[in-house]
Amino acid sequence: MCSFDITNMYTNIPTDILQDIIHNILNKQNLDTQIINEIKIITNLIINQNYFQFNDKYWQQNTGLPMGAPTSSILSEIFLQYLEHNNIINILNKNHIQYYSRYVDDILIIYNTEKTNIQQVLNEFNNINQNIQFTIELEQNNTINYLDLTIIRKTKRFEFKIYRKPTTTSTIIHASSCHPFEHKQMSINYLLNRKNLYPISTKNKQIELNIIQQILNENGYNNHKINIKPNKTTKPNENENIQDKWATFTYIGKETKFITKLFKENKIKIAFKTKNTIKNLLKQKPPININNQYNLPGIYKLKCKDCPLTYIGQTGRTFTHRYKEHIAAIRHNKDSSAYAKHILNTGHAYNTINETMDILKIVQNKNHRNTIEKYYIQQTYKQNICLNDNNIFLNNPIFNALQIINPNPDSHLSLTPSTSNHSQY
Repeated sequence: MCSFDITNMYTNIPTDILQDIIHNILNKQNLDTQIINEIKIITNLIINQNYFQFNDKYWQQNTGLPMGAPTSSILSEIFLQYLEHNNIINILNKNHIQYYSRYVDDILIIYNTEKTNIQQVLNEFNNINQNIQFTIELEQNNTINYLDLTIIRKTKRFEFKIYRKPTTTSTIIHASSCHPFEHKQMSINYLLNRKNLYPISTKNKQIELNIIQQILNENGYNNHKINIKPNKTTKPNENENIQDKWATFTYIGKETKFITKLFKENKIKIAFKTKNTIKNLLKQKPPININNQYNLPGIYKLKCKDCPLTYIGQTGRTFTHRYKEHIAAIRHNKDSSAYAKHILNTGHAYNTINETMDILKIVQNKNHRNTIEKYYIQQTYKQNICLNDNNIFLNNPIFNALQIINPNPDSHLSLTPSTSNHSQY
């Protein structure tokens, strides 16, 4: 046994040859000429318009496919399958290879040493294309590691064990982490499914189970109710409506679980996402200058100087600009806002921007502002201090649920709609 690995696969894919391959595939299909030309144009754009940012500078990648791009895995697979169908198959047959399997850039080969010179096979692989070079790893003591398996060659059979690289850690989602229970269970199910689905012996299954138990203990699951047995898969009912409705929520704790019950009662399935990811934790965000916050957009509250009534509003420009618009309406005797109307009708006074306007939340996203504004309007209405004219947002069951759990509005405001097309909160 041996394994081949492609050196720096993505960045070494010859894009000029790749485009020719895609064009040939398209020309063999019974497609409209316009569709073929459009696909060619899109492919050319994807392959050649490769820009990335490094050290606050923008760079263009001149060769290969970009690492991390969603299209790179598809395009590289097209190229490698072309090599397999036109070059590699001939090499395998010529050298009497008994078994060949590839996953992305990792290849497992089984051969008879009496019939096959594996170094010759490697040389022929490397001669296919000068950009695509392969390295080899030979079995040691009848054993080789391939992907997450250790394969042991016996006299008349193969034996398997779960393989972990020396750099592998036991870190999974910690029991104390602010993640939904379902995410924690699935991270454990991944480990359990490998143990149960891979063709490993009873002895090796027990060894793996002991390792999983140790991983759970190291991640705080000693006293937590985690299902150590993966759920049994059930076949879908053919009579069930496959057009399920889904809503995605950003998980922030018990508040999220509480309000999602409202959706489950209406047969809407719930999925969770989290913001405490490594990507978000490492992302550098410019600090907000407290002294400059009136030059930002978001949700604000205007207070009357002579009574407790307040007005809730939002702006996508700056708080200063919106404040001046309210004051200009008062000075020109225009009741264009509920706040201006209140001041003009009662003769009450207003104050400077620092005394009159409270910034409730700095929000850039328009959809988020709409939801948060409705939330604050409902809260002020319940306190009988609301000046807003439009009360159609009252008695929102989600807002009511949040208030039951925690009356502090600021602790809920990450539960706001996403800008994506499907339902997200």
